[in-house]
Amino acid sequence: MYVPSTNNALEATNRVIKEKDTLRERLVLSRFTVVIFSIVNKWSKERNPTLINSKKFGHQPLITLSHWTDAYNWVKLNKEVISISNDDTTIYYLPAGEEITIT
Repeated sequence: MYVPSTNNALEATNRVIKEKDTLRERLVLSRFTVVIFSIVNKWSKERNPTLINSKKFGHQPLITLSHWTDAYNWVKLNKEVISISNDDTTIYYLPAGEEITIT
């Protein structure tokens, strides 16, 4: 499942672009335009669902039985959860390690 809580996915995509397409060079705008059109063209072909070896879009995370089991066992620990909400953000605090409550 491993859904990033930061922009790790974006950074990974950025790394791929730098390593495979721009070779970590700064490009003038005219060259950048050519490179970016090439990237979009390549990615579009890779994601074409009519091709046998196409890369599939992930619409939902895959939750394996072991992840469900780990989640169930964690919930059974009955740890104290403190949530603080303001405006459109909620922050959750959980005790670390074997602790059950937050001190």
